[in-house]
Amino acid sequence: MDYFPFTLKGPEFLGFFLVFSLACFGIAFALRAGFRWMEAEPMESPSSIGARLDAYEVAYLAGGSDAALDAAVTKLVAEGLVRPPRAGYFRAADVKAPAGLHPFERAVLRLIRGGARGHLGLKTMRRQARGATRMLHADLTRETLVPGGLQLIFGLGLGTLIAAAPVLLAIVRMVQAAGRKKPVGFLGGLTFLVVIGIIALVVSRPRRTRAGDEVLKDLVRAGLQAITISLDSLAGEEPGAFYKEAYSAALALLNAIEKAGSTKYEDVEKALREDWVETPVGKISFDGRGDAKGVGFSMYQVQNGVYVEMK
Repeated sequence: MDYFPFTLKGPEFLGFFLVFSLACFGIAFALRAGFRWMEAEPMESPSSIGARLDAYEVAYLAGGSDAALDAAVTKLVAEGLVRPPRAGYFRAADVKAPAGLHPFERAVLRLIRGGARGHLGLKTMRRQARGATRMLHADLTRETLVPGGLQLIFGLGLGTLIAAAPVLLAIVRMVQAAGRKKPVGFLGGLTFLVVIGIIALVVSRPRRTRAGDEVLKDLVRAGLQAITISLDSLAGEEPGAFYKEAYSAALALLNAIEKAGSTKYEDVEKALREDWVETPVGKISFDGRGDAKGVGFSMYQVQNGVYVEMK
């Protein structure tokens, strides 16, 4: 081929390929970010939208299909419709499902009953439940809380096609080089890295729209407030001095495990330092020494059996 960039020699073509790949990925990420910021602002407040969501829609909004499925299975086990897992498998109980069962719960129960030998493992269930969670995704799309329609077509689809342009360029170049019996190993390695980047681009797509982020934050704040009120009224008396701090630490730990996707000490420690989490004492993280960031401290004095903050 006697036209640019195929007229470039080996090292020159590799340099062009690297620059071209970086430019294409930059455009792809810019497209995805641009369509996220071009979203129409919802006409209602986050609290109004959040009030319409049911538990499974909230779970899907927060953690995707796996979180919604976990919530449904937990509810079915608690209601006695699914037996507690044995050897990692769930089996439906020999009882009739009540008429008022949530449609998503009914879909999950049908999935378990349709499993081989009448039981199903959680990993298999998560893989097969993608279809059942479409109803949740559709509801949240109508509320403009998760990407859908043009956002996916242009923000993700068009961006992915642009990011794939260097792969097509490399394939043509490798076919050209093969005809001339030229080595293509280094270009093949770079192309492999570009393919991995494309996969990462697709997998890391935004789970929520900006409106979805705001609604979820509002739900978290409302939930933390409700938890705080419940703890304050526990047993009709004031709880211990550091119950909010203890509960906040537990929330931070659970969040770090979720973010790290692991319970290994090093992974959890890294997530605790890098991520911030909403808690009853505020939004917190931890520094290199393990001290909490985002919170201060106060001194208290016991006066007549009551903790009084010293101003």
